[in-house]
Amino acid sequence: MRIVRKGDVRPSPVEADDRGVPAEKTFIQVLVPDGPNFVLRLFTVAPGGHTPLHAHDWEHGVYIVSGAGKTAGGVEVDFSAGDALYVAPGDVHSLVCTGKEPLEFICVVPQKP
Repeated sequence: MRIVRKGDVRPSPVEADDRGVPAEKTFIQVLVPDGPNFVLRLFTVAPGGHTPLHAHDWEHGVYIVSGAGKTAGGVEVDFSAGDALYVAPGDVHSLVCTGKEPLEFICVVPQKP
């Protein structure tokens, strides 16, 4: 077992996804980059910010740690701390921070082959 402390991983700005789709006021910390089956990432989105609007061929899970927001790009749904989201393969999605506090969420995606 290995423990990774959030404070030991420097946040990096998310400016765009690998296809050039822009994000705004969004930072990522890759806490577990090298699991054999998955990557665990922590995102922080400042008020008024959003992740890139995109879709991909894999599913992933999202757990809202703190803050509030809504999904964009497909079905628009409000969420807040303690909620979990399932994003199916092919779902067009973005997460938008709608609150006055930063939105923080964990996103688990498959390890790419």
